[in-house]
Amino acid sequence: MELSNIKEYYKENKLIIHCILIAILFFVNCFVPHFSYVGYSVVAICILLSNTSDGFSALVFSIPYCCIDDYSSVLLFFICFLIFLIKAYIVMYVIEKKKPNIAFLISLGVFAAYTLLPLFEYNVALFIKLGIICLLGAFFNLYLSNKDALRIKFNVSILALSMMISTCFYLTHFVSPYMKTKEVYYHDEDFIRFSSLLINPNTLAMLCEICLALLTYFIISNRCTWIDCLAFVTFSALGIFTLSKTFLILYCVMILTLLVYLCRSFKKQVFWIICSICIVVIFLIIFANDFIFTYLGRFMNVDPEDLTFNEIMNIVTTGRYDLWRGVADYLFMNPVILIFGRGLGAPLIESMSAHNFFLSLTYEVGIIGGILFMSLFVAPFIYQMKQDKKRINWRIVVPIVIISMLMMVEDLFLYVYN
Repeated sequence: MELSNIKEYYKENKLIIHCILIAILFFVNCFVPHFSYVGYSVVAICILLSNTSDGFSALVFSIPYCCIDDYSSVLLFFICFLIFLIKAYIVMYVIEKKKPNIAFLISLGVFAAYTLLPLFEYNVALFIKLGIICLLGAFFNLYLSNKDALRIKFNVSILALSMMISTCFYLTHFVSPYMKTKEVYYHDEDFIRFSSLLINPNTLAMLCEICLALLTYFIISNRCTWIDCLAFVTFSALGIFTLSKTFLILYCVMILTLLVYLCRSFKKQVFWIICSICIVVIFLIIFANDFIFTYLGRFMNVDPEDLTFNEIMNIVTTGRYDLWRGVADYLFMNPVILIFGRGLGAPLIESMSAHNFFLSLTYEVGIIGGILFMSLFVAPFIYQMKQDKKRINWRIVVPIVIISMLMMVEDLFLYVYN
């Protein structure tokens, strides 16, 4: 009788039990090197034993730990991601017998064929980037066909919870001989940037930016709960402590978007929100002015009298304007590369990447490849909308714009070179 009760409890609370087990295993990883092999093995088993919804939640919960063993745990995470996609597609096309998205298959095939043309150099980076693009495209197509199953809104909160737990694991740095050898926080010049268990604070900042963009969309769509607000606060705090200039700029855009939306219906509440923000800022200036001035110093580290147009643009673009100019000049001096690209995985033009996804994509696959890449996401989206016969929620423009702004200053997965 007790065993049957345990089984019944497990069925009712499967996701919670899985997440607790995953968290415990990764906590052990803070003291035992390469224990992530066990942790991600359990994640894979949870994906296989659960339905699509719970399997995806278990995968999302494991994201903050994907760098806990550096590159080996990143590889393990992608293996789990691949297992999830394979199982989800088997369920979708074999068990549920849904019709395949023809537009996606055509777009994926044409883009893959283009990148594998003998015009380009074949190397490891090419196949890594092509594999990532195929996985992202496959996930996007899966989301279009199973919006309810993937529960993006719910899983953003799951990720916020996991980020809080992984942040607590950061404290093991002070007691674990293994964690003391890892960069759980990042030294940049004369200040420290928080990175939790991730390799680089910019990675943490990007993750927070994407999640906050989605939460902003949910809030202005009147689909917000107190749990979403808690998730918003979590990602805000983590993002701010990364001392990322890009994060601060995008975060201000999101806050202004929310204030404009709230002003339309909740003017009194907005007044008190603004007052609360002012009180917090004043409190920080009085009691944590070092942090505030360190953050501001990342932007205004130039004498105002010496400011030129280039210096202003570098401040606005967080130091990337000169990089963009260098890549753009190279492309216009080489029109063949501008049109056809130099190939996925092509070597850097200079010592640094463009720090701009659109420029990097144009450099590697050209304008033609860029159009094919965009069709990989636009074509199946239009196809699915016609199949569902649903109107597009105009508010989706907000996260699209914010994520596009992020892509303007980061290479994202294109930052892979031989």
